[in-house]
Parts: sequence; C-alpha cells; structure tokens
Amino acid sequence: HPFVMYFCQKHLTHENPEIAETATFVQKRIVRTQEQGPRINVPTNVEIQAVRHGDPVLIRVQKLDGSAVTVPVQSWTTVDELSRMVSFMLGLDDAEPYSIFEVSSEEEERVLDREERVLDIIAYWQKTYDDEKAKSSKEIETYKFMYKVRLFLEFDPKNEAAVHLFYIQGVFDVVNSRYPTIQKDCEQLAALQIQEKFGDFSGMTGMITGQLGSYCPMKYIDTPAKEQEMEDGIIKKWSSLAGKGYTVMDARANYLDYIGRWKIYGSTYFVVEPQTEKTWPSEIVLAINAKMILVVHPHTQEFLAEYPYEKVVTWGKSRSSFVLVLGNMMESHKIYFRTDQGEEINGLVQSYVDKIVGMGSDGK
Repeated sequence: HPFVMYFCQKHLTHENPEIAETATFVQKRIVRTQEQGPRINVPTNVEIQAVRHGDPVLIRVQKLDGSAVTVPVQSWTTVDELSRMVSFMLGLDDAEPYSIFEVSSEEEERVLDREERVLDIIAYWQKTYDDEKAKSSKEIETYKFMYKVRLFLEFDPKNEAAVHLFYIQGVFDVVNSRYPTIQKDCEQLAALQIQEKFGDFSGMTGMITGQLGSYCPMKYIDTPAKEQEMEDGIIKKWSSLAGKGYTVMDARANYLDYIGRWKIYGSTYFVVEPQTEKTWPSEIVLAINAKMILVVHPHTQEFLAEYPYEKVVTWGKSRSSFVLVLGNMMESHKIYFRTDQGEEINGLVQSYVDKIVGMGSDGK
C-alpha cells in the first residue's frame, strides 16, 4: 500500500495529463478499497471497461411513477451515497425518509443495506442472470433500483419533490390493494388523482374510460358492470371538485390527507409465523408504520391486533425470529414471530421509535 501510493504520488504532477489523472484516480481507489475491504462479487464487464477509461458507471434509479434518475457511480459507491445523490438530484430537503429498494420482476422488494456497494449488487444480479440463462430458464428474474419512501415521517408540505414522492407511493399502494379499502374511499381517491392529472372536470370523460386500472384496485372493476359503476361514481366525485381552485399540489395534499387518516397508512409489510398466539393463522402480516404495529390477516386484511408504540416495552430479533414485548415494566407479554427478516423488522421499529416516539429504548 505505501509503495503504490508513493509511486502514484510521484506522478500526480506528471507532464502527461493522462498519467497525472490516472495517478489521482488510482490513489482515490486505493483509499476507498482500504476503507471498504474486498469486493463480494466479481465486477461486471461494464464496470471493468469503465475503470479502464476512468469513467463512472451510469445507474438508473426508478420511481414509482415510471420516471427515473440517472446517477454516475464508482466501484466504491455505497447505497447510502447513491441514495443521497438521488435525493440531491430530486431537490429533496430531507433525505432521511427515503431509501433505495431492490425490486424484482416478480414484484418482490427489499430495502438495500446502506453500506452495500452498488456495483456489487449489480454484479450479483448479472451473475444470477447468467446462471439462470445457462440453465435455459424460460423466464429469468431481473432486478432494478427503486427510490421510494421507507419511513413515513412528517415532511415539508411546501417541498414539491417530497410531496410528489409521498403522493405517487400513496397512489401505488392504493391501486395495488396494499391497503384495505371500500368502494367509497376509492371513488374519492380516484377523483383526486384525476383532478391532479387533468384539472377541473369539464364534461369530458373519455380520458378515463378503459383506464380505471390506473386509478383504483382491480377488485372494483373486474366486470363490465362494476367498471361502469365505478366510473360513474368517480366522475360524480370528480365533477364535485370543479371550481374549488384546486392546484396540482392541492390535489396531491388532499389525497395524502385522506389516506393519512388510515391506521394502516405508511405500513411496511412482513409475512411472519406467529409462535405464541394460537388463535391467529399460521402466517400473518406484520404491518409496521409510524403510529403502531398491526397484525393483519393475510387473506381478509382484517386487523387481528393493534399495538401502539406506547404499549411496546421492548423488542428484539435473531436470525430466525422477531419478538415483541408488550405491557409495562411490571407486567409484560412476549409475542414471538418466526421470520428471516428479523433484522429489517427490528431496524424499522427502532427508526420509528427514535423519530416519532423518542422512547430511547435500545431495542435489544
């Protein structure tokens, strides 16, 4: 290490600018390699070619509305650094609520560890793809980076970028039935969504005919009769919004205010196996948000239990479990869940407690 660094140091002022630039580039790479340690995966050909030319690798990070941000990354760039770059490019005042997610073509997702190296993740995706292709698999799973809200904390309602990210995630979660809804809710929300997109109702309805899948859950439009009923209800509510002077930001804020009143709003879902509560199904959904921890039936979406954070004494995790301790310091009740996502559940609960409740628990 010292000899290579010294060799580069002697060439930082070389008369050939390409040599001087390469020396600077190598020194920087050596420092970051020393800090981060060895790579987990073999670099892709794209990364190797970029390194040979001293160029960054351009990465597309998508948003839930289909748009994307292109970010230059180096071999040492971490997920945390990528997330902060995206936040800056989008004009966000506070980057804390957002994270980079890995989303598969099977619609499975996971929040990425902030210390993971971006190009190590891509190298793993490439290796997985090549292995599956070698087996002549017909459908090969692919992956992408997604920038979205992870912590549903308070945000500046005047920051358009923040409002937009929370709004598109709210729409996505409603339309994809991530929240239990009734038809009345969906009609009102769809009307606000259409108001945001098209402005005041002016008698024209053709822009939503046959397009309701973008505005409401499929369960309300799975037959022609249901679709027509839903469209009529949405148009009626949309027309009632006309003339009130709603701007795009107003429509987004009203949409978020509406769903923000739901106790399940902003939840991250984990499928777990309860080990101590025998009246629950063999698999349940833990819905964790800024207000509470909910136990949800996986099929009916019924709330089986609700645990506000003030009732949570502590919590913990292992490689194969997550435990919740309820009650008070004098009398408590432990609930065990079998899961391989204990680390992620534990971290999410800790984040909400730290930011929202401020209980000061160490979560052990």
